[in-house]
Amino acid sequence: MMRRQWLPLRICNMQTELNELISENEVSRFRSESSTNGNKYTYRCASYKKFPSCDIRLQAIQKSNEDESCRVLRSSEHNHTERALTTRPPSPVREDVITYVAAGISETQIRRAVSITHSGTTRQQVKSLVKYYRTKERPSAFSLQDLRGWCMLHSALPLPTDLDSLFVPYFKLNIDELFIFMTTRRLLSASSKSTYLQVDGTYKLNWNDFPLLICGTSDSQLHFHPCGIALVNSDEAATYYIELFKALKWSVPLVTHQAYVVNYVMCDGSKDWSEKLTVAGFSQNVVISKELGTLALKWSQDVIKYATPIPWNIFETVVPTSHPIMSIQEWINCFGINAFSSFNHFKIWFFCKEYVCKHTVGLAIAFGYHVISKDRMPLGPKTRGRPKKSSLALVF
Repeated sequence: MMRRQWLPLRICNMQTELNELISENEVSRFRSESSTNGNKYTYRCASYKKFPSCDIRLQAIQKSNEDESCRVLRSSEHNHTERALTTRPPSPVREDVITYVAAGISETQIRRAVSITHSGTTRQQVKSLVKYYRTKERPSAFSLQDLRGWCMLHSALPLPTDLDSLFVPYFKLNIDELFIFMTTRRLLSASSKSTYLQVDGTYKLNWNDFPLLICGTSDSQLHFHPCGIALVNSDEAATYYIELFKALKWSVPLVTHQAYVVNYVMCDGSKDWSEKLTVAGFSQNVVISKELGTLALKWSQDVIKYATPIPWNIFETVVPTSHPIMSIQEWINCFGINAFSSFNHFKIWFFCKEYVCKHTVGLAIAFGYHVISKDRMPLGPKTRGRPKKSSLALVF
C-alpha cells in the first residue's frame, strides 16, 4: 500500500479563511485528532457516499487552541467517474423530478419524460420521488386552530346563484373529537326529495387517513345522489352517526326551508352502532319530561294570545319571541314583500329549532299536537295568608 503524499496548500490565519477553502474544494470534515503538538483535522470529499472512489483529502494542522492560524495540506484530486451502487435514483433524475413537480406536471407525464432522458430509472422510483417532493410542497402539519379557521371561513351559506360552492354548515372540533360536514346547495336541495337515507364510511381519501362518512339517497334507476360528506375521527362510533343526522337536520332546512324527514336509514354493520341500535332501537316519539311540559304550558298560555295567522296562508301562524325586535305585523309585511336583503338577514327573524325546548313543546300544546296529562297540569294561584280555621262540628 502506497503511502499518501501530502502537499502544502495554504496557511489560513483565521477560521473564516479555512471555511472558504473547505467550500471551494467541496470537502467535509470526517476526522479530528488532538495531541501535545496541536490539533489535526482531516477532510474528505463532500460526496463521498455517492463516489466512494474519490480520494481527495485535506488536513488542517493547528498548533494550539489559542491560535486560529493553521497550515493546510492536500492529497490527491476529485474522482467522480464511478458512482456507488444504490437503489436510489441518481441526482440528475431527482433534479429533473423536482423541476417537473414545481411545474405542476402529472405523474404520468413525469414518468414518460424521465424514461426518455434516463432510461435506467424504474417506474416505482419515479413514483416515490414524485410523492416525496409533492409532500415537501405542502405544510407538514396543520394545527387545530388552522382547521377551525378554515371551517369558519367556509361556514357561510353561498349565494343562491352559486349552487356548487362548498360550505361547512356544521362542524365540531376538539382535541379528541373531529366532525366536519361539507356539502353544497345543490346536494342539499336534492336530499329533501327522499325520506330514505344511506350512510357508509370510506378510507384512504385524505393524507391523514381519517374516515369519511358519505350520506345520500338512491332513486328507482339505481342512481346514488349524495347529500354531503363528513370528515370524522372514526366511523365505528355511534356518536358520529348521531352528529351526521343532526347536521342534516340543521343543514337541509337552510336551503329548502322545509323540515328534513327521514323514515328509513341504511348503514353498515358498525359494532358500536349495531349494539346501540339493538339495545335502544329507533325512537318514534319524543319523550318530554314533566318539568319541560310545565314550562312549555306556561309559555304557551302567555304567547298564544298574540299569535297571528298569515293572511295568504291560514295554516301558518306567526308567533312572537319573548323579546321581539319588530312587531308581528311589520314582520308579515316584510315577509310578504320579500324585504329581506339576504338569507342571513332572513334567518334573524326565522328560527329553525334543533332541540326540543319549551318553545317547540309550547307551540305543540297550543295547536293541539301535544296533550299534557292532568297530573302534569300546573297548580292554580296560591292565596296569600294563613288558611281559615275549620268550623266546629254540630253537636247532637
